[in-house]
Order: sequence, then C-alpha cells, then structure tokens
Amino acid sequence: MSVSEPETAPRISVVIPTYRRPDLLAAALASCESGAAGIGGPVEILVVDNAPEPEAEPVVAAAPRAEGVTLRYVHEPRPGISQARNRGVAEARADRIAFLDDDQRARPGWLAALDACLERTGADAAFGPVVADVAPGGDAEPREAEAVFSRRLDAARDADVTASHAFLGTQNSLFRRAPAFARPVPFDPELGTTGGEDSLLIKRLVLGGARFAWAADAVVDETVPADRATVAYLGRRRLRNGQIRCQVLARLEPPRRAEILRWMAVGAIQLGLWGALALLARPVDARRSARFGIRARGGLGKLIWLERFRRPMYGAAVTPPPVEPARTSGAE
Repeated sequence: MSVSEPETAPRISVVIPTYRRPDLLAAALASCESGAAGIGGPVEILVVDNAPEPEAEPVVAAAPRAEGVTLRYVHEPRPGISQARNRGVAEARADRIAFLDDDQRARPGWLAALDACLERTGADAAFGPVVADVAPGGDAEPREAEAVFSRRLDAARDADVTASHAFLGTQNSLFRRAPAFARPVPFDPELGTTGGEDSLLIKRLVLGGARFAWAADAVVDETVPADRATVAYLGRRRLRNGQIRCQVLARLEPPRRAEILRWMAVGAIQLGLWGALALLARPVDARRSARFGIRARGGLGKLIWLERFRRPMYGAAVTPPPVEPARTSGAE
C-alpha cells in the first residue's frame, strides 16, 4: 500500500476501527490488498485505533502494499466504538465511506462489488454478506454462533433491502457520505460501549428516506474465536441484540413508541416459546436446551432494554488515561 498521499481525493475511504486485536487486524489489512482491487480510482484505508494508548501502528506499518491504495493510521483514545467510527468518518477524504471490522477478512473483489452495487442501484448505502468462521473449542453448537455472527439476507443481487434495515449494521457496508453522515456526530457516543450506534444511524437514515441495496457478491468472513462460541457469550450477545431493537427506537426524535411495543410483544413470544422449549429439552438433550436458551435471551432483551439493564460489550469501555493530542499518520 502506498505510503504517500495520492494526488487526487480517493474514490472510497475504508474505515477499520480496532481495539487490541493485532493478529486479526493484520489479517483484515492483508485481505484488503485483494479486496480493494478493481476500483476505478484511489482508495484509502483508515485504521482507527481505539485503545487508550496507541498500539496498532506497528501492525499498520507492516501491512502489505497494493497499487492505488493508501493506508493511514489514526489514534482515537476516547473510549467506545462510536468514537472510533465518528473519528473515521471525520478523517475520511472520500465521498464514499466503507466499513470493515477488524475481525473480518474481505474476499477478492469485495470493495468493487459494493461500489458497483451503489452505482447500479443509485442507493444511499450498500451492504454485503457476512460469513462467520467459527473456531472449534466453544461449548455452543457452531450453527448457533453462525446465526449470531453471520449476515445473510434472502435477497438477489442489487435488491432493495431497506425494509430489512433492522438486520443491517455497518460491518461490510458502503455509504454515500452526503446523505449518511450529515450529522456532525453521526454515531451516538452514548451507545459506544453497549452497541447499537450503527442501528440507530441506519434507522434515522430510513426515516429520512434513504434506500439500501444488497451487494450479494461483496462477501467478508468474520473470525469467531472459541471464547465467543460459547453458550454464555452467545446468550449475552442475543440479549444485547434484542435490547438494541427497542433502545434504538427510544432514542429517536420523537421515540417510536408503537414500534417499541411491537418489538416487546415479539420478545414476549420469543421468550415464552424458546424458554419453554429450553426447559422441556433440558432433561433429555442439554445441547438442544442450550440452543433454545440462547434464542430465548434474544426475546428477553426486547423486554429489558432500559439503560439499567444494559452492559458493556466492547473493550473500549476501559477508562483511558488523560487524552493527549490525537495522532494521524501515514504508515511508514
């Protein structure tokens, strides 16, 4: 990846927030070498390090180089995924901004597929599939981890998936800057440690008339380590996802109370159904009981979504040291 600044503004900026996962970040950056090929213009990749102290710069410096791609490192010590995403948007120089998580690996042609989808459809944002790569060793069934971490929509290439916005997130996405990031602070900092900041952004865009398209060929693989493929972790994740359904609606201006009540009704049904199945299966099939219990937690989350029930899910919840002037650099 080129160290020098390109003469013209990049066509696409790729924002990769990261927090103390150097090996995964290295794999994500290596995948971008082929994933960013085929774009009709320069590309910049922004790694936003959200650790309290700058830690990821050596990983960025050691990343592979590809023609037409600039790699930049940004340290954002303010804790929370929202702060990292907001800093990435602020630093990005392109009119189109893509997001890739640091535990994801882009497949060849990934970014070109997102870009082409945006061109063909005229949509405000494009989203692609996420395929979970589950490591062995967890006590949960792999298919439960795959269901939690994967994103697969039953939609054709270039299909309008605006109606499925509740199941979308910024991982593996490409946005047009002007309609998507008009707010000075697009991602709500108050959701930075619990998550849901991207769901809130997406919901606001939909209410403002935005359209989303499905880039079926823009595939990324997400690494799911063994310590996340456990019944306990997947249960917490399902609970958090259920909470997000309602808390996003509560943070809108004005709150969407009718939609909150509908999601809570869905949650009550899910909790009752999956909870009962978990209890019935427990004496005869512990694995099946655990599977049903994980799903029941998703229903519970839709019922206990108020702030006092939410718990941090991101490592950047750690209190940082006194903030020094943030640094931005090219990889040397």
